[in-house]
Amino acid sequence: MKPEILERVGLTQGEAKTYLALLDVGQSTTGPIVEKSGVSTSKTYKILKRLENKGLVGHIIKNNVVHWNPANPRRILELLEEQENEIAEKKAEVKNMLPDLLKKIEGFKEKQQAEMYRGMKGMITVYNSETNYLKEHPKEISYVIGITSTFKKQFLDFFRRLEIKRDNQGIKRKYIFGANAKGSQPWIEKSKHCKIRYLDYPESPVSINVYGETSFINILSEEPIFLVIKSREISKSFVDHFNVLWKISKKK
Repeated sequence: MKPEILERVGLTQGEAKTYLALLDVGQSTTGPIVEKSGVSTSKTYKILKRLENKGLVGHIIKNNVVHWNPANPRRILELLEEQENEIAEKKAEVKNMLPDLLKKIEGFKEKQQAEMYRGMKGMITVYNSETNYLKEHPKEISYVIGITSTFKKQFLDFFRRLEIKRDNQGIKRKYIFGANAKGSQPWIEKSKHCKIRYLDYPESPVSINVYGETSFINILSEEPIFLVIKSREISKSFVDHFNVLWKISKKK
């Protein structure tokens, strides 16, 4: 077994190597464990004590010398179950707190006119917010201006998964593609929930999304940047601009 597998369930690299070494050598003093694991002697004793606290290792004393025993590997599954229980408890606590937290953010919502997000995590946050809003407001439409063929593969993969999810939820969208982007996102072009038109404009990493009272500008550069603006007035302005472009765009 590779140590990386045990690291995924919460063990450190040293703990994973030490436990696997102990499974190989069986009941042992620290010397053979150090030799098998490749972990330094100075660290091994502390690691063994941590593993003992986790229930993965036990010890006995023979002739005043500590001998370590590996616990049944089923204990690894028990650790995962304990983590699941802890996560479930934390999730329940957050759900209980959420109404109060939402009230606080509503209290200064009008003051927050603009927010900036960066990177793929920021991208997920921005688009999840849009998806959740549109799911809760099925009569609303998402308007998108400025899709060209310059998107990197990681962005295309993200949008493919996102649009399939939105299709499954019946979310309505309207897109103005650059003519050079025709065929680049077939999952949108074939969707019965999407309306698309094409307009000749140059390659650009910038696009605009509008939904409800929210607009956000996408800059899909090396590190994506998203400027989110919450204003009914600005949102309406972007939609008006979209409608002007829509009239002069081509259907195919």
